[in-house]
Amino acid sequence: MTNNNFPSYLVDWVQAYLSDRSVRIADGAVLEPSSTPIQVGILQGSPLSPFLFNVYSSPLCHNHQRLGVDLMVSCIDDYCLLAISASWHRNAITLTAPGNQLQLEANQGGMNFVLSKTELFHFPCGKNLPTTDLPEVQCREHHIPNNLEQRWVGVFFDRTLRPTLHIENSAAKARTTLYKLALLLKKLKPEMTSQLMKATVIPALTFGLEIFTRNHINNREVVPINMCRKAAAKIITGK
Repeated sequence: MTNNNFPSYLVDWVQAYLSDRSVRIADGAVLEPSSTPIQVGILQGSPLSPFLFNVYSSPLCHNHQRLGVDLMVSCIDDYCLLAISASWHRNAITLTAPGNQLQLEANQGGMNFVLSKTELFHFPCGKNLPTTDLPEVQCREHHIPNNLEQRWVGVFFDRTLRPTLHIENSAAKARTTLYKLALLLKKLKPEMTSQLMKATVIPALTFGLEIFTRNHINNREVVPINMCRKAAAKIITGK
């Protein structure tokens, strides 16, 4: 945090929060007689955890220009390397070197990328969408094959970069949530039903759509959303 020019009072506050911590385990009836000191780690679910991870791993992002890629973005511990050229083979070659360099720098900082979970996705600039013979990226001894579908930070992409795949997956998730709540929804008052729908079904149905412009979504792609809405209305009204 000091290297990233955070105010000294904020550094002191985080240091105080992470120092001299201890834990006592209870099962509801019995409590440990004494506390056990905690040397490392942050409380699970704490909003401080992703913040501190971003600070700790920030050198990886600061060095992206010298890695030879056009852009490198991250969401917590998910990193994305982007290479743009007129050739997919050139992209694969371009991504190989920074991919290996990024892994090396992560290892030097005590971090490690799980290469078996690393995915490669080629976005075409034209209408030709070949599904075979696409180049792979090699990071050390691991070969990263091309995927036809990609999910990153909860948003689904296909080769056309249209929202069709994302809407279909979101609608399916929303319908699953809706049917699980069906019996409960029929017993609630309309205002309570509305609140429950807004808290559970609607977020699943609309998550990630803000990245697609309204002009980019056509009437056919909206069909799964409308079907989910009609299913919700039928369950609520019984008609």
